[in-house]
Amino acid sequence: MLRAGRETAGLRGAWSKLSEERGVTMVVAVSVLMVLGILVAGVSAAALDLNQSSSTDRGSKRALAAAEAGLSAATFRVNHASNSCSTAPLAQTDCGPFTETLADGSSYSNYVSPVLGTSELDSCVGVPVTAPSGQAVEQRCITATGTAGGVVRRLQIRIGAFTNRPYFPVGLLGQDYVRVGCAIGGGTAYIKSDIGSNGEFCAPQPGGVNNLTVCGTIYLASGGTYSGGIEGCPTNPSPFPPAGHEKFETPDIGCVFDDSNCSTPALGMGNTASVNHNAKLVPLLWSMRCGQLVDASGKAIDWGSSLPATPPPGVRLSGDRELDLRSCSAGASVVLPPGTYNFCRLTLPNSATLGAQGAATGAAPVNILIDSPYRPGSRCGVENGGTSVAQRCSRRPAANKAWNCADGQLDFGSGPSLTSGDSPAEPESFMFYIYGNPPSKSEISAGATCPKDGVSSQMTCPPPQHTVVVANAGVLEAGLVAPYSVFTMNNVGNFVGAVNAQAIDVINSFKFTYDPDLAFLGTPTNSRLYYRTAWGECRRAPVDGGQRSGC
Repeated sequence: MLRAGRETAGLRGAWSKLSEERGVTMVVAVSVLMVLGILVAGVSAAALDLNQSSSTDRGSKRALAAAEAGLSAATFRVNHASNSCSTAPLAQTDCGPFTETLADGSSYSNYVSPVLGTSELDSCVGVPVTAPSGQAVEQRCITATGTAGGVVRRLQIRIGAFTNRPYFPVGLLGQDYVRVGCAIGGGTAYIKSDIGSNGEFCAPQPGGVNNLTVCGTIYLASGGTYSGGIEGCPTNPSPFPPAGHEKFETPDIGCVFDDSNCSTPALGMGNTASVNHNAKLVPLLWSMRCGQLVDASGKAIDWGSSLPATPPPGVRLSGDRELDLRSCSAGASVVLPPGTYNFCRLTLPNSATLGAQGAATGAAPVNILIDSPYRPGSRCGVENGGTSVAQRCSRRPAANKAWNCADGQLDFGSGPSLTSGDSPAEPESFMFYIYGNPPSKSEISAGATCPKDGVSSQMTCPPPQHTVVVANAGVLEAGLVAPYSVFTMNNVGNFVGAVNAQAIDVINSFKFTYDPDLAFLGTPTNSRLYYRTAWGECRRAPVDGGQRSGC
């Protein structure tokens, strides 16, 4: 009995203790719910924040894309400019805004500056663009603001356009044709350059150059023809692009000789027939004791006679701007001082080297202009008494009924070398401009008859095609612009530069490498093609009211 009573009392004590803990489950449950609520709230807040961040990021990217679209649209308008500010800014202040809403709901607005003046070149993002001597650059500034989902991004670019049409859009350009190995001969030809023609490209034929390798692309204008066989190189195994390249334009080379009639001078050399550096050659030839010089009375200098150490006053080149070096020994080397030279005739002895001092020495380029009696105003041949092209070129022995106009000729002799004075070669420092005899530019009209001075016989006009021949040359480092001449190269060992001629003939062995630095030289043109040269992001709004500010 006593034991049972004790057990009953123990159970009552345990139940009493348990009764004191009633409601704990509720507290625990509420605590768990509270913790879960806090976690859910935190996750929800994070999700909302992430969603907002994602929305902002998405809006930022859309706004950036819209601003980029504004830059591209403005560049397109400038490159397709009319005289209206609504399509391209040609005024003296920033034009705009031009606004457009895109398909995804974002929008842009852009402003485009006029051509930046010298004092404004630093008012746009990036570094002002500079170009080699002889090339001009127009620069503009475009600012675009993109908006998407309440987010604003503002961008700015600098665009630049070369204002010249290049003389050398490709390394070898023959307006009428380019023929490599189409004549009798043997050897190999390696051309590391693009090639272009409006007419014919003729590759090796039986009996011509045995192997022709072209590391470049051959461009033929619509209607151009191709014949023969050709090998590509590993980097460009198929040198032919789709047919129908745009027509290559003949440069207005007259602007080089006399830029007074050009709205924008090609090289800024003025009238080179009267203002040139030919006089620099007198002390050079005097020290070499060779070349054709005359004294003040016009009498030829006798190099075998006793002469003073320096040339007396009045000594000049013979003829009418004639540089004749045939009295110099074979293999003579003549390094021309920097400058612009205008010759009616240039004649070299065999194996002669004609060169420039080179840009590496800090010297300015050497520009050699071969003038022609067919260029109005050239005065080539005037010393013969001619007052017109027909007279200047026909004052020859009466028995000779053929055209025989020595003026305007370039005779390199056999085995010449033309050196730019730099290593590696920089042919843009050594340029030849050869006027030739373009019938359309001449005082002589095609199909007319030209009276031969002193005789009754007539001569058919126009005269024969002007030609320039380089034979057995070791090194050529120069650019040659001869759009009215047939340029023939026979056995040329290493030619670094470019050629723009009416036609190009290559005979026997030939190695040619195009120098892309020559692409910067060209004739003035009203056509502009702007390219992006710098990019930057700006503050969301201008800082001083100017559309270009804050970048």
